[in-house]
Amino acid sequence: MKYFYIVLLTLAHFQIHSQDQYAIVIEPVVDLLGQSMKKTHKGLDYYQNIPVSSVNSLDGISCPRIHQLLFNETVKVINETGKEALIEVPNIFYQKYGCPIKKNIFWILKSNLVSLNKLKKLKIDISKFPEPIDFKKDINNKKIITLVEPYYDKSTQMTYSAGTRFVYKDESPNNYIVYIFDFKKLEFKLIEIPKNICILNTNKSINNKIKNFIKLLKKWTLLENRFIPYVWGGSSFCNICYDNTFDTINMKKKGQQINYFQLPSYLDKIKTGFDCSGLILRAAQICEIPFYFKNTITMAQNLDVLSKTDKIENGDLIWIPGHIIAIVDVENNLCVEAADYSRGYGKVQKIELYKMFKDINNFKDLKRCYLRKQKIKRLNSESKIIAEIPFKILKLKSAWRENNNPS
Repeated sequence: MKYFYIVLLTLAHFQIHSQDQYAIVIEPVVDLLGQSMKKTHKGLDYYQNIPVSSVNSLDGISCPRIHQLLFNETVKVINETGKEALIEVPNIFYQKYGCPIKKNIFWILKSNLVSLNKLKKLKIDISKFPEPIDFKKDINNKKIITLVEPYYDKSTQMTYSAGTRFVYKDESPNNYIVYIFDFKKLEFKLIEIPKNICILNTNKSINNKIKNFIKLLKKWTLLENRFIPYVWGGSSFCNICYDNTFDTINMKKKGQQINYFQLPSYLDKIKTGFDCSGLILRAAQICEIPFYFKNTITMAQNLDVLSKTDKIENGDLIWIPGHIIAIVDVENNLCVEAADYSRGYGKVQKIELYKMFKDINNFKDLKRCYLRKQKIKRLNSESKIIAEIPFKILKLKSAWRENNNPS
């Protein structure tokens, strides 16, 4: 009990204020909102119980989550009110349709952050935290390892998401030795993480980075009768699910109409998983692709479209309004997507073209429709047509264009 009070008193000194400027995330996964919960909801408890997805994707009340941050990520604190802080996230941006202005501002619970200035005052070496992702800098200034699978650390008793980054110290034949900060004991520790569940940053070629991106997406779909759940605004992978039976919930909560999907078997308060854009963003950044685009509108406005002379290549993206799909095997007509509940899926999956679009059996069919500017008929899990929509094919290699960064 004495130790518990010491920890509380110590952490009280780390209370975030806007003048602290920079802070680091201290939880494995935290939800970010587009508006203050104080403004849109009656009570901040909803931060801890955001459902996997709203029924209507435009419904920011039932499911206000729009992004997730991971342990060790650094943010800039802009303002704070009550229990929340307004922050800038340096490695992503989003845009409105037809608008060139790049935005990267979100709301977060202040209790998920610790001030870097206050850590420095305690003589803690903050160079042992990874710097924010910046693909304009030489990535080998500091060796970083990045998880490609969840990892449970016994010393902190936490499970860290795929995409979590740690500063490299050393290695053994099978493990990387990295720094991890224990926020309860206020000290860095060295832990060993198996090499087969992480990537060490190197100066790989563009083609090799895209190959790693494809390999990673495929890996996340091969979980032996298990799956990563679809989570609206999700960009994390800590847990896997076994039962994809889901319910539609319609109710009133504190006078507000709430309509959302629920996975009864998924009881964690912070729902980890991916939506379609979060899947592509997280996988691309893990593989050191300079991909900063938070949502599908931003992707369509910043990536080049397929030209008449281009080939459809592995890693290219199929864009339709409100959805993005990765092409992972042109020869075998395979894609990977985070498919939502309204189509009957609710999971990250590998899927054949013909199961997504009627009369599109291969990528030759898809390119033919694209060049003719024809719409495609989208199918649900029961092979029923649910919409006839326009589409684009986006070139992943164009992510390397200079003007695609957040600044």
